[in-house]
This record gives sequence, C-alpha cells and structure tokens, in this order.
Amino acid sequence: MLSDYCIYTIRDSAKFGELDKNGGGNDTEHKRWVAGKRLLEEAEGEGKRLPIVFARAQRAGALLGWALVDKIIVDNKDTEYSFSAFQRFEKHAHLKSSLKKRDGKPLDENFIRPYAICRTPAYLREG
Repeated sequence: MLSDYCIYTIRDSAKFGELDKNGGGNDTEHKRWVAGKRLLEEAEGEGKRLPIVFARAQRAGALLGWALVDKIIVDNKDTEYSFSAFQRFEKHAHLKSSLKKRDGKPLDENFIRPYAICRTPAYLREG
C-alpha cells in the first residue's frame, strides 16, 4: 500500500538508462529533504511505501516514471536517497500538473525546483 503523499523530483536524463537496467538506484540532492524523510518514517510506521515520481531535469512537462523510496539520509546541506521498483510511464502519459501539492493545487508545468511533496496520484495506486 502506498502513502498518501509522494516526492516529486527531477533527475538528469543521462541517469535514466541505468534505472531501466537496475530497476532502482540512489542519488544525492543538494537540498535537505527534511519533510520527505519525515514522510518516509511515517509511511514505514504505517506499513506503507513512499512513492517518488521523476521528471527529466532537462525538460519540463511529462513525468518519466516512478519508484519506491527505500532510504533518505539528510545531513547539514544534502540529501542522499535510494529507491527501487522503478517503472517508466508510457510516453507523455502524465504531465507534471497531474501531481497535486499538499494544498490540492496542481504542480505548475513550469515548476523547476528539484523537490516537492505532492499527494500520491490515483494512477500510481491503480497501477
């Protein structure tokens, strides 16, 4: 069962090929994902999984795929995270605006920050 919330993030296009081969991976973000770490801990406490949704850093618009967060480590200035069970979306199946922020408003198509907390969309729960 998935958490009510998910993490949206961007990833360099060159790194997506390894996801198709390995089904997961890890990365470091130069932002502190404090809320993301708290959501992961809450999800684990409820026996749920925290999804992470990816878009390409070089192109706005369509979401590329999603996975399940395994670990989030936050230090003084960075976040290291790992994930598994990566699944690619069909080409242009879901736009960034299909994600809703915590306040229920759609994530803007021009949102360029590398991290956001969103409500887990129904298409992840159904798929």
